[in-house]
Amino acid sequence: MRSVQQSPTSLLAARPLLAFVVLAFVLSWAVWVPAGLMAPDAGMAVFMLGAFGPAVAAAVMVRAGGGSLRAWIRDMAVFRVGVRWYLAALALTLVQPVAVTVVAVAAGLPLAFGELPMRVPAFLAAVVVALLVAGGQEEPGWRGYMLPRLQTRMSPLAASVVVGVVWAVWHLPLFMFGFANYADRSFLLNLPVLVGFAVVLTWLYNATHGSVVLAMLLHAGFNASKALVAVPQTAEFGPALEVLAQAALTVAMLVLAAVLVAVYGTRLRARPLDAEVTGGNVADSAVTAPPQTGERHDPVTGDRGDNVESRVGGKR
Repeated sequence: MRSVQQSPTSLLAARPLLAFVVLAFVLSWAVWVPAGLMAPDAGMAVFMLGAFGPAVAAAVMVRAGGGSLRAWIRDMAVFRVGVRWYLAALALTLVQPVAVTVVAVAAGLPLAFGELPMRVPAFLAAVVVALLVAGGQEEPGWRGYMLPRLQTRMSPLAASVVVGVVWAVWHLPLFMFGFANYADRSFLLNLPVLVGFAVVLTWLYNATHGSVVLAMLLHAGFNASKALVAVPQTAEFGPALEVLAQAALTVAMLVLAAVLVAVYGTRLRARPLDAEVTGGNVADSAVTAPPQTGERHDPVTGDRGDNVESRVGGKR
C-alpha cells in the first residue's frame, strides 16, 4: 500500500494551535537563545526582534489554514469601539505604577507626584514605541490567533489561563539571560502576573468585539507604565525591593482578574464564538470555516458592532 505523504502546510493545518505555539517559540527563541549565549549585552534590540515571533507564527498559520492575511489583519483592526474603551485600556495600565509606588513608599522612598506631569509625554512616547516593537507586536499572535481559537473549545477564562501560561513560558529566555529589564525580575512571579493580565486582556478583547488594536494598546501601556511610578527618578530599586514590587504587582493583577471574573463570570463578556463561526460546531476545523458577516451583537452588553466579520479568520 502506497503511503500518503502530507505536505508541511497540511501538517500545520492539522494541529493549528499546537503548531502555532511551537512555531512562535522557535522563531523567538532562535533569536534570544543564541544572542544570550554569544551577545548577552545585546539587550532591548534582541528582545524587540524576537518578540515578533508570535505574530509571524500566526501569519504562517493563517496561510497554512487557507486563510487570507488581508482579511485576518482587517478582522484584528477594530478601531471603532468608543472612546471609553481606549480610556479603559490606558487606565488599566496604572495597575503597575500604583502597585509599585505603594511598595516603594512602604519601603521608605519618598513620593514624587510633582514629577509625574513632566513624565507623561515620555510615557506616551514609550507607549508608541512599545505598541510597535516592544510588546504590542506580540498581540496578533496571542490575542489575534491563539485566544479566539481557544475560545471555540473552552470558556474564555480557561482560554485566558492557557494563553497566560504559554505566554509566560515563552518569555523564559529573557529571564535566563537577563535581557532588557528582566535581569532583576523573577520568572515565578511573572507567571501569575501574565496569567492575570491575560484574563484582563481577554475581557478587553471580548468587550470590544475582538479588537486586537486595544489589546496592543493595553499591552504597550503596561510595558511603558513604570515611567509613572510616583517616586523620584533618581531612586534606586535594590534587588529586594524589586522582588517586593513584583510581588505587589502579582497580587494587584490577580485581584483585578478576580474582580472581572466575579462581575462578568467565566465568559468575560464573550460572544458566542462557536455559533458565530461554525453554527455550533466547535471542531478545530472551525478556524478555516467561511466567516459569517453582518452586525455583531454582544449578549452581555447589548452592544452591536459595525458589520464586523468573524474574529476567527478564514477563507474569503
